[in-house]
Amino acid sequence: MNVIGAFGSKFSHDIESILGEKISIILPIVLLVSGYLIMGIFGSLIMAIISIILIQFSRGFQQPIMNHYINK
Repeated sequence: MNVIGAFGSKFSHDIESILGEKISIILPIVLLVSGYLIMGIFGSLIMAIISIILIQFSRGFQQPIMNHYINK
């Protein structure tokens, strides 16, 4: 699952340039909440895998973005 986090980290600045600053700050929160909601509401294995992908992508995405804004 670290591969998905690394993918989120690698493309975080590209995604940020497309979405903008405000949405890039809100996006990790939305991905985390939606991932946990999907995991809690749906009991299937496929939905659990999708939610884990969302959570891991969010984990990888938020670190470089937040570090950039903190050190700005």
